Amino acid sequence: MSVSSKLFWILASIALMLVSINLSNTLVQSQQEILAGGLAFDERSSYLLLVADRLRYLGFALWLFFESRHREKLSVGWFVLGLFLGPIGVAIFFLVRVSVGKRQGGSSATLEESDESESEKASTRWLRLGVLCLALLLVGGAAVYKVVSRKDGMANGRPMLEALERSFSESEKDEPQPGSRRSIFGKGRGAIGIRVIPDEAEILVGDELKAVGQIKNESLPMGTYTISAEAEGYRDLNLTATVEEGRITKLNLVRMERLTGTVSINSVPTGANVVMDGEVVGVTPYEMEEVPTGEVEVVLQSDTHESVRLSGVVLEGENLQLAGAMKELDRMVERSDWTVPNLGIEMKWIEPGRFNMGSPKWEPGRDGDESPRHVVVLSDGYWMGKFEVSQREWSLMNGKHPAVFRKAGENAPIENITWEQAKRFCEALTKREREAGRLLPGYEYTLPTEAQWEFACRAGSSSPVYSGPIKISGKNNIRELDTIAWYSGNSGVEYKGESSFNWEEMQYAQPYKGTHEVGLKQPNAWGLYDMLGNVSEWCLDWKADYKPHLQTDPKGPEIGWERVHRGGSWHRYARFCRAAYRESGNPVTERSGFIGMRLCLSKKS
Repeated sequence: MSVSSKLFWILASIALMLVSINLSNTLVQSQQEILAGGLAFDERSSYLLLVADRLRYLGFALWLFFESRHREKLSVGWFVLGLFLGPIGVAIFFLVRVSVGKRQGGSSATLEESDESESEKASTRWLRLGVLCLALLLVGGAAVYKVVSRKDGMANGRPMLEALERSFSESEKDEPQPGSRRSIFGKGRGAIGIRVIPDEAEILVGDELKAVGQIKNESLPMGTYTISAEAEGYRDLNLTATVEEGRITKLNLVRMERLTGTVSINSVPTGANVVMDGEVVGVTPYEMEEVPTGEVEVVLQSDTHESVRLSGVVLEGENLQLAGAMKELDRMVERSDWTVPNLGIEMKWIEPGRFNMGSPKWEPGRDGDESPRHVVVLSDGYWMGKFEVSQREWSLMNGKHPAVFRKAGENAPIENITWEQAKRFCEALTKREREAGRLLPGYEYTLPTEAQWEFACRAGSSSPVYSGPIKISGKNNIRELDTIAWYSGNSGVEYKGESSFNWEEMQYAQPYKGTHEVGLKQPNAWGLYDMLGNVSEWCLDWKADYKPHLQTDPKGPEIGWERVHRGGSWHRYARFCRAAYRESGNPVTERSGFIGMRLCLSKKS
């Protein structure tokens, strides 16, 4: 092939590829507009567009076929590739051809010279074939151009892509100028665009619901339309709009008028904070203007009175009167006993102090984990429940209770609860009392630490039980416990509790054992009942070995396997009902009819 022929093919290839890519982009965008509904092509135009597309690809295929004819094995493959891939096939073809040319570059110069004359003779034929392929490409491109720039849908025969109207927006600069472009919505049609606040407003064109919140370029025949919007709590909106051919009639951002009334809020006594949606909006007596119609709720709050919740319905143009009488708070005073309102849980104030925690080596019934005995200092006072939490008190907070011994009565201690359930009870009570304004700053309801529990249990004593020394007479028999605790030797019940027929060495032999109502035995010196026996009580700490040195406000390790519970129970051996005895269980799964809880109110750690 001569230099001129090679130059022709290089230039023709580049030109064909650029023309094809341009036509491909035009065609793809035209097809997308058809699918999007921007143009209403008839069936004939759609078929013509498809034929034009295939004719353009056929031109590529033929050109590749003739160009690669002398490559033998490449001919059929390149024909199929050109037919289906179009411009992409051209790019791949050039890459492969360069590769083939390199492999054939090692041929002898003699062969090249012998082929030169034959190539020159065929140059004219190749030129004619190239012109034919170019013609097919141009015919296909012209057909595409004709379809997408037809006179009935465009102005001055401009291509469709130049006639596209921009989508509706709130900016004035996007407004199409009259006569600058012809509508893509079809002959005799235009469009309407509107956005309404609130977003939940239903927008109707005539009597037909078109959208919620926004109409974006709704194609409509030319004419005048009534546009209305409706939303709860807003005055109905009615507008008139005229649709012109080739124009988007845009109604800018429209705000519907809110229907409002007024609210008057009063309290006894006056001066209460008016809280709405979590924020203080005023102080009683308080007048609220332009309040949206519908339900309204406020909370009256005071540092000295219980909060009151008020609610009502605001009507258009009317005044809603809300008033509430506030009950004076029972004020919690540090260093004084306290009763939790509505639950009736009595709390005893425990002064700060120091004591010997654990048991001496000579104490009867002791275990190894009660050593070493060490000094503990509690630097802050706290409140401790006078009684174990009862089934009634648990139900008042949670609606129901999981106790095994329901027949023991609602004043029997709650049991069959996990450590996590006990902790959630404390957290819920803290939240309730804090919202009611009854908690002192920095305090929370919780479980006692192991040190707080033992300090309160001993009540200033250093003996095994707070009543004095003990003598173990059998597995289930320490007579000194009889007056202060329900334990395995004396916990017989009249209801059908747990069978005790195989219990040995009991102080009193009875067929059934179980829990008893709280507060029936003698209290310790600080007025706390059932600190030993009845049910064992969950503590806050993870269980860990004691340290021999002095500790101040110990709270146990940060992590562990089991949580501590203390005090023994109706079910346990007599020796377990001692102030120093320690038990523990899994905080998530451990539950039984002999583990309950006692409430503590202390400074938040």
